[in-house]
Amino acid sequence: MHGTGADFTNTFRCLSQITCPAEDDGEEEEEQLLLEQCASLEELKAANKTTMDPRELAMLLSMAQSNSALFQMISDRVTLARQLGKLRKLKELMESSQEELKARQAEAWRGWIARYRKRLAGELEGQSDAHTVQEERVRLMDAANPRVILRNYIAQNAIEAAENGDFSEVRRVLQVLEKPYSWQPGLEFPAWKGGSAEAAGREERDEGEEQQREAAFFIGVQKSRLLRQQAAGLGRDRSASHDPPNDLLDGCRLE
Repeated sequence: MHGTGADFTNTFRCLSQITCPAEDDGEEEEEQLLLEQCASLEELKAANKTTMDPRELAMLLSMAQSNSALFQMISDRVTLARQLGKLRKLKELMESSQEELKARQAEAWRGWIARYRKRLAGELEGQSDAHTVQEERVRLMDAANPRVILRNYIAQNAIEAAENGDFSEVRRVLQVLEKPYSWQPGLEFPAWKGGSAEAAGREERDEGEEQQREAAFFIGVQKSRLLRQQAAGLGRDRSASHDPPNDLLDGCRLE
């Protein structure tokens, strides 16, 4: 799911529809059902944009290689690795077409479904009534994985309608969320279950922009603090030495 950008909630709900053994023409339908939950090329590009300015990222990478102590004071290797991973993924996506992406997603899900069906077959071994066992599996999975969850865009639509004096959307959302595991015809909007691709992409971009602002603010604060510490240290040691403070040299060796 992570590799294809599939919606976790919807995908887990869809897994109960995978049969064992495969029904006639069922494999293509199951594959298509899971592919519908995957992110588009543009959505994946938006999700893999780094939350750091490229110049900040280049500075941190250089600092991690040349002065690990200073680097550890303003960032960490996990964050840096995550940002570099996004850059590599984004480069791969920029060189792909929507058709190529869908082909890779289909191949990935095809292999996964085959392994999942093999596991289901193992669970059915020795069972006298395989049909009943599968019905119970579907019941348990559907009872554990909601059909509808309160997504940001669903709540926002209800809020905007209420601000304009229309509370029908709020009542609709509340009524559906009272039974989120059940199909409620006449109440659900199609986009609620499948998710809104445009809204999901917008939420991802908004989250990324917020993280970028927070990261920039944090790095700015840390830079100012380090500059003050360096200035104070150099002022004390100016008459004795021109070397930087020892505490900035501790742990500079890359491990």
